[in-house]
Amino acid sequence: MIRAQQLFLLSLWGASSIGCGSGSTYPGANASASEQGDAGSVCDPKGPIPCFEDIAEPCKGIHSGYDGDEYCRAAPDPSVGFQIHVGPSDYTNPDEVAKYLAKPGDELNWAQTVVTPNDSTIYWDGYYSYMRPGSHHFILFGMPPGSAPPASSGPAMNGSGTEAAAGALGGDFLAGATVTVQDAMPYDPESKGAATEVAPHSSYAVNLHFINTQDHPLLQEIWVNFHEIAEADILHWKRAITWYGGLGMNIPPGTTYTLSSKGAACTPPQGATNMQIEGVTGHVHANTVEYSASMQRNGQTIPLFQDFDWHEPREFRYNSIENNGTPDATTKTPGGYSGVLQIQPTDTFSWECEGYNKSNVNLTFSNKVFTGEMCNVFGFYQTDTKSAGPWTCAFF
Repeated sequence: MIRAQQLFLLSLWGASSIGCGSGSTYPGANASASEQGDAGSVCDPKGPIPCFEDIAEPCKGIHSGYDGDEYCRAAPDPSVGFQIHVGPSDYTNPDEVAKYLAKPGDELNWAQTVVTPNDSTIYWDGYYSYMRPGSHHFILFGMPPGSAPPASSGPAMNGSGTEAAAGALGGDFLAGATVTVQDAMPYDPESKGAATEVAPHSSYAVNLHFINTQDHPLLQEIWVNFHEIAEADILHWKRAITWYGGLGMNIPPGTTYTLSSKGAACTPPQGATNMQIEGVTGHVHANTVEYSASMQRNGQTIPLFQDFDWHEPREFRYNSIENNGTPDATTKTPGGYSGVLQIQPTDTFSWECEGYNKSNVNLTFSNKVFTGEMCNVFGFYQTDTKSAGPWTCAFF
C-alpha cells in the first residue's frame, strides 16, 4: 500500500509552523468553561451550534468583529481533556489578526503546527471541532517524533501541491472534519474505550482550507476540544482510515466522469486484529455529484454508503444504535449500511465518485474546490493491536 504521506506529495496542503503558547489572549485560551461562568444560555447538544457541557462550551464575552464568534469554544478543564486552537492569539492586535484573514474571493490552503499541552502521556477517545464560516475542512496530522519545534507565528504559505504538505510527510492522520461543527465522540457501546495515544508535548499539524465567497473579510479559525480517557479504561486502539482516489485524473471541461477503485486492491492492514470500522465519510469537491463505497465479502458486494452533497458530507457510523438509512439517488438522500461492521482479513473495499467538470480547466487531483477534484474516504477503525498503523489505500 502507498502510505498517506507519499500520496500527499502529489496533492495538497499549505504549510507553516507556530507554537501554541501559554500567553494567548483569545477568550477561552487559558480558562476552563467552569472558570468562565455562565455563557448566558443552557448548554444544548441539539442547539443550532451544539454545546457540550464541560468539554465544549461557548466562550464568554468574545467580540472579534468577524463572522462566527458564536463558534468559539472554551478549553476544557485539564482533568477532562485539552484544546487545540488555530487563529489569532489576540483579537486586539491588528498584525496578529491579519495573519488569519481571508479576503473576498480567497481560497486558502495552509497549515499551522501546534504543541499539545500535556506533560505526560495521555489518551483521547473523541473530539468536538468548531470552525468559523468559510471553512471547507481541517485535517490533523501527528508530526513524527523528534520533529523540529514550531518556528513561526502564523500561516505563511498557501498552495495545493508539494509545497503544502505539513504533517503528511512522515506524519499520521489523526482527526479531521468537513462540516463546520464535528461531533466525533463515541456514543455507541462498540466504540467505548477506543483510544489514541498522545505523547507529552506532541507536535500536531493542523491543515486548513478556507474559501471566502462573501463580500467582506473572514477570519480563519478553529477550536478542537479532545476528550481524555484513562489508560485503565482503554479497550481498543483507534486508527485512521485514509483512502485516496483519482490521483492521476486529468478531466477536460464539459466531461462527465467516473473515478473508481475497482481493480485496485484495498485490504485491511496486516497485523491488525479484531478490526471494526467505527465510521467513514467521503471527501470530494464541487464537480462531484455522487460518491460511494462498498465492501466485498465472499463474492457479495455490501454497500457502505452513498452520498450526494460535496459541501456537507454525511458521516456514516457503524454500530448497534444508529440507522444510516437507505440512499435515494432521485431525492439525493444519503444512506448506507447500518449495524456493527466487523472486518475479516479477506474482505476487500472499493469506492468511486461520479461527476461533471463544470469548470473551464482540466480537473486534476488538487485541493482546489472548484477547479480540482479528489475521491477520498476518511474515517476510523478500531483494533486490539496497539502497533497497528493507519489503513491507507489509493487508486490513480
